[in-house]
Amino acid sequence: MTNLVTKTDVEYDPINHQLTDIYYDAEKAESKGAIIDIHGGGWFRGNKSKDADSSIRFVKAGYLVVTPAYRITPNAFYPAPLEDMDHLFEWLKKSDLPFNHDHIGAFGSSAGGNMTVELAIKYGIPIVSLSGILDIDKWLSEHQDVVAAEGDTSGFNSTASANINQTGANDPFYKWFVTNYFNGRTDQYAEATPVHRVT
Repeated sequence: MTNLVTKTDVEYDPINHQLTDIYYDAEKAESKGAIIDIHGGGWFRGNKSKDADSSIRFVKAGYLVVTPAYRITPNAFYPAPLEDMDHLFEWLKKSDLPFNHDHIGAFGSSAGGNMTVELAIKYGIPIVSLSGILDIDKWLSEHQDVVAAEGDTSGFNSTASANINQTGANDPFYKWFVTNYFNGRTDQYAEATPVHRVT
């Protein structure tokens, strides 16, 4: 593939000023479909440029890819990132981008994996969720004795998602970023748990 087109910082939500990057192959009159590639980061860090590598792999497989930014804490909390993905999905469906608009899927990891599952539930699209955060309320109820702690997050925003060390469990950090997403609203845990709505 020699004709990769990359458009950065395209606004998909003018109200909240949310941007996406778009990748596609200019040699193709129309890509076979579109993939929404949602970055991870525990809803408090990360950015769309972290998934440029995976986005380009999808383009090589024949897809147009949109890799969005979304609102993160402490500026926004649940359900703001999910609302951003709703806006992105509707924007993408109405766009004149060169892809088969009947074929949209999503890919994401960690927090992005959670949001891909939410897109699948709401819009019936195919998705891949890597290490998605899916069983929020049960995990929190089973780990009440764990003391939440932010931990070392240095270098995260400058490391490609594929190169982040995902080995081992870090329950204090996991609890910190999950509860941080809700800004103290423990009453939202069940409604935000996708496994309750997967059939």
